[in-house]
Amino acid sequence: MTTSCPCGSDKLLADCCLPYVEGRAQAPTAEALMRSRFTAYALGRVDYILATFDPRIVMQQDAAGIANWARATKFWKLEILKTEAGGTDDLKGTVHFNATTFENGKVGGINERSNFERLHGKWYYKDGKHFPFKAPGPNDPCPCGSGNKYKKCHGK
Repeated sequence: MTTSCPCGSDKLLADCCLPYVEGRAQAPTAEALMRSRFTAYALGRVDYILATFDPRIVMQQDAAGIANWARATKFWKLEILKTEAGGTDDLKGTVHFNATTFENGKVGGINERSNFERLHGKWYYKDGKHFPFKAPGPNDPCPCGSGNKYKKCHGK
């Protein structure tokens, strides 16, 4: 079975984020790390999420809370809004994104500008600033991918 990557790249999972999530390769850019972290949330791969936190702060993370949230949430759509630096030759970068989720019977999401830092040649998530998330309007396509309008699908 071939599966599209949850990160929205239009590539197959095996050819996109899976090598990063499985530890067979390292994300070459801050955006690639952001996409692979979203994919890890979608797949429930908490080990990867924790491994890609800045090692200076990873001990501050609630592994059980992250795991519970990842299990209880469907991660539908990742939209990269803006990327600043974070390339293969940079040491820092930011990725501003919207992540559409479905949790407790409701569509929600995260709008965050994430900061990434490369340490010893590897990209890590450092922190992020949250902004209000704009939920889909009634006539927008449902983010679940059904092809229906939101009001006729998960917006009921």
